[in-house]
Amino acid sequence: MDKSKPSHRFKQTICDTENGTVLLIKDIVADLHSRNKTDIHPNLIDIANSLLQAFEPERLVDNFIEKSYEHWDEIASHSHKFFVNNAADVFYGLPEKYIESFRELFRGKHVVEEDLSDLWIHFTSMVKISIHYIHESREPKLVNGKPAYSNTNYNSGVGKGVPLGWSRQ
Repeated sequence: MDKSKPSHRFKQTICDTENGTVLLIKDIVADLHSRNKTDIHPNLIDIANSLLQAFEPERLVDNFIEKSYEHWDEIASHSHKFFVNNAADVFYGLPEKYIESFRELFRGKHVVEEDLSDLWIHFTSMVKISIHYIHESREPKLVNGKPAYSNTNYNSGVGKGVPLGWSRQ
C-alpha cells in the first residue's frame, strides 16, 4: 500500500489502530458506556471498523467526499449539529444501526469537550486529505504557463463548494 497517496492517508486517518478516528470514537463510546450514558457497546465500533477496513481506500475517500462535501463548512465551523444531522450522509454505506449509534453519541451532552476537539481535528484532517485527493484526481498540469486540469471528470463537480477558509487552516 502506498501510504503517500491521499486515499491511503485518508484510510489510515480513519482506521489506524493507534490513533485513528474509529479508535477515538471507540474510546468515547467506552467512556460513555462505563458511565451508563449510552447503551452503545464499544464492540459495535469494532464491527464498524471491520467494515471500513474492507473498503478500498479510493472507495472510502470517494464515499466520504460525495456524501460530505456539502457539509465541509459545518466541519470548518465545528458545528455540533453536523454529527447529528449528517451522519447518514457522511457514513453512507454503513448499516443504519451503526449510523444511528454514531448519531446517538452526540444527541446528548455527555461527550467531553476534549473528545469533541479531537474529533474535529480528525474530521478537519479528513476534509484536507479529501481536497488533496480531489486535486490529484484532476491531474493538475501547466498549459501555457497556467494551471489546468487534465482530468475534468471528477465526480459531478465535487469541490466547487469548498469553503475558501480550508486553504488557510
